Amino acid sequence: MFKEAFSGLYEASKETSIRINIVSTILALIFVYLGLFDFIPTILCVGLVLTTEIVNTVVERICDEIEPGYDENIGKIKDMSAGAVLFSSTIAGIVSLWMLFT
Repeated sequence: MFKEAFSGLYEASKETSIRINIVSTILALIFVYLGLFDFIPTILCVGLVLTTEIVNTVVERICDEIEPGYDENIGKIKDMSAGAVLFSSTIAGIVSLWMLFT
């Protein structure tokens, strides 16, 4: 059970977007260490963004398996999935700004 889960995380870590989020996570943890951010909200935001990014990657791969060529409906599905990542990232950004200025 855990072996497969870690294998999935490893597979996800090969994606450029996931790697960018991992770098962002490291920076956020540095900010926590420096006392600029609170630990719990930071971890929750990082978890939210990484989770939505992984789900977005899964949705895109499934869509590519179903329809390797261009399909308007598949494109809309991928756009909605990317929108979820944008939304979670925006929320994380708002929380980060709130933590910096309060």
